[in-house]
Formats: sequence, C-alpha cells, structure tokens
Amino acid sequence: AGLSYTSTDGDTINFTDNSGQSLVLNSYDTVIGFAGGTLARTIAAESGKAATTTFLTANYYQDFGDDPSSIFYDGRGGSQNITSSNIGGFGEIGIGLNYFADVSGKMGGVQRLNAAIRADVRSGDNVSDAYALTAQFRLSF
Repeated sequence: AGLSYTSTDGDTINFTDNSGQSLVLNSYDTVIGFAGGTLARTIAAESGKAATTTFLTANYYQDFGDDPSSIFYDGRGGSQNITSSNIGGFGEIGIGLNYFADVSGKMGGVQRLNAAIRADVRSGDNVSDAYALTAQFRLSF
C-alpha cells in the first residue's frame, strides 16, 4: 500500500501560425493511493543452484487529485475553459514466471542467469483496457 503525490506546474502553449491562439495549462496536484498484493511460489532445483518462481499480483489505484484544467484563447478575444477528469480508479492484474540459475564455470565468465516473463492487464473507469507483455533475460558476470 502507498500514496504518491505529484505537483505539476502549468504553462502556456502559443500556437505558431500567427493566429494569436494559445492554451494555458493550469497547475494541478495528483494524489494516488494504491494497495495490492502478490502470491508467489518458488521451486528450487535439487542442485540448489536454480529456482523457478511463479506469481500472481493484483493492485488497485485511486486518483484523489484535482481534475486538470486549461483555458483555450482563440486569438480574437474569446476563451473556453477545458476540464479533464483525473485518472480515477483502476485495477491491474499480472501473472509471471521468473527463473534464476547459478551457472558459474559453465558459461565462460557468466556467474548468474536470470530470465523472466510476465503479462499484465489494466482496466478502469477512465483508463482504456491495456495489456502488456514483458520479457527479460540477464547474464551477470
């Protein structure tokens, strides 16, 4: 569980087409609370020099911060206030596999081999469904 606080300073974007249009991005704060947990199981090889870990993780995030806002100036004296919703609440579920092996003396100067793969899914009210697949391979000398 945790809490993240970010303060974002605003600024002005002036359009370069000499129309006088600009967009003023107002400052805002983001406050995100999160909670989660992981279930994992590690199986060690009989040699004691390798292990495989499978895991399932779940997290929930909630944005308690401001709704970002801005003002669009049309260059002719008119303006329009624009407000976007903050990210709201969303969940994340991941599943993965990690592998570790002590390979000293078997692969030249390589001492350890680590490999991992995981898949994640995120979904929420203001978050489009998102999917991720991550793979990693690392050799330590």
